[in-house]
Amino acid sequence: MLKQAMMTAALLVGTTAAVATPATAQNRNVLNQQGGLVNVNVTNVDILKNFANNLELEVLNNANISVPIVVQAPINIAAQVCGVAVNVLARGGPAGATCDAMQGSEALTDLAVQQLTRR
Repeated sequence: MLKQAMMTAALLVGTTAAVATPATAQNRNVLNQQGGLVNVNVTNVDILKNFANNLELEVLNNANISVPIVVQAPINIAAQVCGVAVNVLARGGPAGATCDAMQGSEALTDLAVQQLTRR
């Protein structure tokens, strides 16, 4: 009886792993296709301006910016400004490799200005 229960438990664990693996692999592929970067949606430019130096402020003030600004950021920066754990973003989270910025940071502002000036 105990042997049968253990075999059933092992079968269930194996089946669950097999079902969960394709989704995890798919989410990793999204991050890999983006070079490990996460798309951070910035809907309030002021969170960038709060961390900007004078040169960056000039770029942000003079750029024809339409919101949301999508900034491609390394996963650790995205997790920080979006208030999401790194492992949630790595798994793909509810919106894939995308999150909404809840706060700014110097690193996010630097990335945003670099990406805006390349357009």
